[in-house]
Amino acid sequence: MIKKSYKEGFSLPELLVNLIIVAAVTVSMFLVFIEVKRQTDLEYDKEEIREYSNLYLDLIARELRGSQTLSYNTVLSRTKIQTDDTEIIVDLNNGITKNDSSYYVYQPKRSDDGSKKYVLKKFKIDDVSPTLGDNLIGEAQDARNASRKITLEVLLYTKEEQMTPYDTLRFERIVFCPGLLITDKNDGNS
Repeated sequence: MIKKSYKEGFSLPELLVNLIIVAAVTVSMFLVFIEVKRQTDLEYDKEEIREYSNLYLDLIARELRGSQTLSYNTVLSRTKIQTDDTEIIVDLNNGITKNDSSYYVYQPKRSDDGSKKYVLKKFKIDDVSPTLGDNLIGEAQDARNASRKITLEVLLYTKEEQMTPYDTLRFERIVFCPGLLITDKNDGNS
C-alpha cells in the first residue's frame, strides 16, 4: 500500500477566510486612524482660536485698564475701541487689529482645502450691570461704572462644510478701568 503524505498548510477556503479577516481589520484600523486625525485637527483648530481670542481679549483688557479715556461704537460687524493712544478694531470678518496691525494672524480657513475653521460670531463691549445682591451705592457703584464687560463668541466648523457649527466658544472678561474711575471722580469734583 502506498502512503500519501500531506504537508501541513492551509486549504484554499481557510486562506480566503484569513484574507477576509485581515482585510476587515486593516480597513477598520484605517477608519479609526482617519477619525483620530480628524478629531486631532478639530482640537488643533479649537486651540488655535482659543489662543487667538484669549490673546486679543487680554490685549483689549490691558488697554482698557491703562486708559484714562474710552469710547467704542459698533457698526454692523465692526467695533472700534478708542483709548488714550490706541485704536482697536474688532472686525468679525477680518479679525482683530491694534493700531492697524495684528499680533497674531487671523486664519479662519484651512490652508490645505480652504474650508472654514471658525467664524467670529459676536463681539460686545458693554457696561457692567448689577446683579442680585450687588451693592448699588457708593464706591461699589463707582467701580461698576468704571468697569466694562467684553464678550466674544466664536463658531467652530469641521471640514465637511456643515451649515451649523459643531461647537461654540464663548469668551468673557470683566475689566476694571481705574483710569475711568479717576477721570469720573475728577470730572465730578470740578
